[in-house]
Amino acid sequence: LKVYMDSLDSGSELADNRSMEPIEAIYELYLSNSDFSENRRKQHRVIIRDLLRYQAYKAKMSRVSLWQFNIADFDIHTARDFRFFLEQEHLIQIQYPEIYRECRPIEKRGKNTVLAKLSALRAFVNWANKEGMTTHHPFQGMKLDDSVYGEPYLLTVEEISQLKRTRLHRHPMLEYYRDAFLFQSAVGCRLSDLKAFRA
Repeated sequence: LKVYMDSLDSGSELADNRSMEPIEAIYELYLSNSDFSENRRKQHRVIIRDLLRYQAYKAKMSRVSLWQFNIADFDIHTARDFRFFLEQEHLIQIQYPEIYRECRPIEKRGKNTVLAKLSALRAFVNWANKEGMTTHHPFQGMKLDDSVYGEPYLLTVEEISQLKRTRLHRHPMLEYYRDAFLFQSAVGCRLSDLKAFRA
């Protein structure tokens, strides 16, 4: 019984120690333990970079040069603050350009982009909870709305025929995109899916 209790104690100690590591290290651990596609991993690494810029922003705001937060600190207040950061980062970069020297300019993010980032972050925090690295459930008290998409407009048969008849042989790139557009419209796939097709 003592050996069993000691193993439980050492396991909780390990989780506690990991919870104090930088959040980006824990996020990388999450990615290494997940069966994500390479594209999905890239999306998550973008969020890691968002978190690092958020950390640098908070350091500037608090005037503490090494301000750092870890997964144990990620509570509902941090989640709300991070959401604000994601929504306002295109303005924050103007105020703190030194944070953005090594990244391309941040465009104003749409609602769906912010929601997608927060949903992915929520999955990470839920995993950290299951691993015993945090007891916070920051997204339980935070409403994440559904993504909103515009009304699709369908081309008429006449419009499709007109596109097909358009002569673009002097502009091979336009011809390629026209053909790709017509194909993806017919089968309902995205351009990125179309590019992934192999002959």
